[in-house]
Amino acid sequence: MEANPAEYEEAEQNQLEVTLVPLKKENLKSHEGKQIAVQGTLYHAHTGHHHTQVLIEIKRIENVSK
Repeated sequence: MEANPAEYEEAEQNQLEVTLVPLKKENLKSHEGKQIAVQGTLYHAHTGHHHTQVLIEIKRIENVSK
């Protein structure tokens, strides 16, 4: 993940986990255990409630596993 120079953040590398952040109180349970494709905006953790270094605010999500 490239850093945003305007926010003085460092780049992230080798992240194995990313927290999914739904925009619209979407229930993500239907995607549990499935392979998914997500499009959205990446950002760094900035509170104690963030449990991974990188989060993604979901704009689109879909199951890709059969």
